[in-house]
Amino acid sequence: MKKVISGCFTFLLCFSFIKGIKAASTCDYSEQVELQNIAASIKATYEAGRRKTDEFVDIDTIDENGEGAYLVKKFVDVTILNITDQVYLTVENNKSTEKKTYYYSDTENGILHFSKENVYEIVEYKIQVFSNHEHCQGDLLRTITLLTPMYNDYSDYGYCNSLPNLFYCQEFITSEITGSVVDVTAEMSRQYDLLKKTEEVHETKELSFWEKIGQFMKEHILIIAIVLGLIILLGVAATVIAFKKRRSRVL
Repeated sequence: MKKVISGCFTFLLCFSFIKGIKAASTCDYSEQVELQNIAASIKATYEAGRRKTDEFVDIDTIDENGEGAYLVKKFVDVTILNITDQVYLTVENNKSTEKKTYYYSDTENGILHFSKENVYEIVEYKIQVFSNHEHCQGDLLRTITLLTPMYNDYSDYGYCNSLPNLFYCQEFITSEITGSVVDVTAEMSRQYDLLKKTEEVHETKELSFWEKIGQFMKEHILIIAIVLGLIILLGVAATVIAFKKRRSRVL
């Protein structure tokens, strides 16, 4: 009985050893270098913006090009480049528990495209590149992280027509706006007022000497009219007094 148990134990030990050798097998050095170069060339990018669809919003509405108004949708598209049949990818993000796997057959000549479902969320993608080589199948070669932006509703505010570079006016942002609506709009208003004051100062500096005089007179026309009126009255009064004195001397 002991011999049977000992034989079984020896068999299991040998089987585990053989399995361990198979699991530990890897590509040779040249294959590893090739795979690392492939993984290093893989790039992940995104594009964000607005896209006109084929769907009419209002057939009676005409846009600036004289065409009917089409529905315009916001989008964030992710593109992964330079995928080959020597590797495969897994893609997951911090807003979902789902992990998707993509092979070269899922791409268009090595290019993978997909769109973010919710454009009102900042999403970070984790892209892992694995070996698809027969000698080292499943070896992790590289991890790529890609932070994609969210659409910013404040960018639709009227202030943003004059403040395109203000953070609150950026259409797509990669950091949350933590202030309240009241705080944000107050800051927009403050920045707008500063801009207008700066523009007025610049306009004043650019005026010529006579233009500045003309602008001063226009801004203070009432005071100037009163002063001129007083000067004329005083002049008339002085002339009358002088005339009376001269007449009295003659008499």
